[in-house]
Amino acid sequence: MLCSNCTTHPAATSGGLCEDCAAALAPAPAPTQTPVAAPPAAPAPVPAPRVGPRAPVVLSYVAITLLAVVVLADLAWMAAAAHIRGLMEDAGAHTADELDSGDLFMAGSSTVYSFALLVAGVFFVIWFHRARVNAGVLRPDLQRRGSGWAIGGWFIPFGNLWIPRSVAGDIWDASLPDYGQDKKGASHALLNFWWALWLVSALLGQVADAAYDQAESPEAIRVAAAVLMIGSVVDIAAALLAIAVVRRMTLMQQQKAGGSVPSVAVPHPQHGG
Repeated sequence: MLCSNCTTHPAATSGGLCEDCAAALAPAPAPTQTPVAAPPAAPAPVPAPRVGPRAPVVLSYVAITLLAVVVLADLAWMAAAAHIRGLMEDAGAHTADELDSGDLFMAGSSTVYSFALLVAGVFFVIWFHRARVNAGVLRPDLQRRGSGWAIGGWFIPFGNLWIPRSVAGDIWDASLPDYGQDKKGASHALLNFWWALWLVSALLGQVADAAYDQAESPEAIRVAAAVLMIGSVVDIAAALLAIAVVRRMTLMQQQKAGGSVPSVAVPHPQHGG
């Protein structure tokens, strides 16, 4: 609104305003815009680390230690069987307490062996599955069964007579440093000896346990004890070969996983027995 001086002034219509009205009617200056800083550039994405096979070194140590305990339990069972066999050679010359102590020695050593075998078997299967997972990374083209068979194959009636051995062969081939190069195959001699002795020891164990449980005469007990001793010898050999398998297979996978040995794929692999 103009003041009274400007409204009555003849030059108001042509812009003749007093200083106060001119300042009041002057357009407001445009606001000064403060420059906005550009947002910082996003950091470059860091590539995820490559996940490769991890050799089951710690698991192999546990499995080997427990297999060695099985060997010691076998030796104790053999000693108990030899002791009871000696008692039965002339049972009439021994007191009832001596015969009972011999039978108690047999029962105790059998329990210790069964427990040691169970625990060793659990950790062996865990190691076996870890080795199969690694084999699927190193050479997936050589694996004829999924990794679940490394566990489930042990629990299938009749199938457990050959499925774990088949899986072990595929793991062995995948772990070899030069499988498929220059048409090289795999020697499964160690696997074959181990598996054959494992089957024989399992069969002898079943026969010996049944014979000893059913034996009533001193002569029958002597025969059953002898079968138990033979079965223990075979079982010790199978456990020692299992230790060799664990050590060898873990070492091969450790070398490949560390990059010291290349992993070479072949189009048409030849599976060893």
